[in-house]
Amino acid sequence: MPPRTLPLRASTWACAGVAGVVLAGVALVWFLANPTTAQRWAWSIVEGPAPADAPAAATPAATASRASGAAPTALPSTVPPTRMDVTAPTPTRTATEALVTEAAVSPIARALASPTAIAPPTAMPTPSFTATATSSPSATPTATATPTMTPTMTPSMTATMTPTSSPVPVTAETLRRLEEAVVDALGASNRPDVGRVRVVQARGRPEGLQLFVDWAINRGNTPWLTRTGAQIDVLRILRAIQGAGMVGDELAVQGSYAVLDEDGTSQETIVVVARYAREAVMETNWDRVSYDGVASRAEQFWLHEALGR
Repeated sequence: MPPRTLPLRASTWACAGVAGVVLAGVALVWFLANPTTAQRWAWSIVEGPAPADAPAAATPAATASRASGAAPTALPSTVPPTRMDVTAPTPTRTATEALVTEAAVSPIARALASPTAIAPPTAMPTPSFTATATSSPSATPTATATPTMTPTMTPSMTATMTPTSSPVPVTAETLRRLEEAVVDALGASNRPDVGRVRVVQARGRPEGLQLFVDWAINRGNTPWLTRTGAQIDVLRILRAIQGAGMVGDELAVQGSYAVLDEDGTSQETIVVVARYAREAVMETNWDRVSYDGVASRAEQFWLHEALGR
């Protein structure tokens, strides 16, 4: 049976290779993110550390100075220059500076310096979008169109109100025309012994002139039909007065019907009473009102209990 050491060694070398690649990638990313520190390390590696234990060789100038007791002159130091020494150029170009210059123009230095040159354009946002504010003046002309609607509405409203307020003179011809309009609107009576329209006249009252209409209600098959017929008669009278021309300040209508008394005798009794102001008669569109809407538009509306509820 073959030993297991060979696969283990191969896997170990493979893991070591992968780890080396990962570490190299991490180092490259770090160098790209820290160009100043990487450049400083490169300079220190190229130049090498200074020998600390090697004694400095005595020069003739130094020996002469010691013998004469003069102040010693400064000798060139072998300590690697710092970043300030590199950036400040000296008149004499040494071998160390040549190596530093070559390291500065190396591909790694170019790669480290290239992102800094591209960074300024990316940090400059284009403020050209502020020019979109020019659309605001376009909204100002639309606001000037609103005052043009007000002059058109005032003449139309005053024109519709003018015909309704014009009074109709009370004459015999006017009352005859109103009576004919009411008779045509109500039609014939279905009770032979009772006339359909009895009175259409104008009455003088302290509060103003009143137009009075007295009529007889037709018989229905049921109390509910008789009650509905009475409301329809009121609606027909209102339409007829509006069409012929209202006279007076108020319209009063009164309808009668045969009602049994306590002895069982049938007697003609007033069962409907309603009063309408002149404005309600002339300004309401009665063609769009149903029979059950005449009560809500009246100043007074009453129905006898004999007509049901």
